[in-house]
Amino acid sequence: MKNFLFRKATDKDIWDVHAWRNAEKVRNAMLTQHEISGEEHQKWWARKMQDPSFSMMLLEQDGLVKAVQIFFDIQQEKTGWWAFYFTPHAPEEMGPMLQFWKMTELAGLSYAFDTLKLDQLTCEVLLSNQGVLNWHKRFGAKVIDQSTSQNTQQYDLEVMEFTRSGYVEKRDTRWAQPLSEITFQTDLH
Repeated sequence: MKNFLFRKATDKDIWDVHAWRNAEKVRNAMLTQHEISGEEHQKWWARKMQDPSFSMMLLEQDGLVKAVQIFFDIQQEKTGWWAFYFTPHAPEEMGPMLQFWKMTELAGLSYAFDTLKLDQLTCEVLLSNQGVLNWHKRFGAKVIDQSTSQNTQQYDLEVMEFTRSGYVEKRDTRWAQPLSEITFQTDLH
């Protein structure tokens, strides 16, 4: 039985996403670290949910949303950017957390390369977030030219890139076997 669901965020999720994004643990790992007001979030939500170069996906386990994934600046050239964070429902114990993190990473990479058909997926990680930097490298991300992101002028970041070829090379191996445990609900129709 599949107990993971990877689905598009809907307007019903607006205030849950607001609360999760404002959690101190999440804010501390983000470039925008201030507490986001309800009005600011509502304006951002209205703008982003109409943006064809943006997609927000939620990873549920047993009916609880445990991760929020954002794909943005999705271009016709088959490139895009990615960010994600865990909700307070995500496991905290090391073993279950690592297993869940793997599911989160696999779901995001599958969505980017199998659904969105991207060739390149770029992300930014604060240098202080060594766990995420190392984890992305385990999944095939490579550090790329820091000038790719203007944010490196203001923040201590590593800019990383995943490629379709790197993902496809691993997708049909034991490494990606947990993908079979995820139901992908990528459209609202």
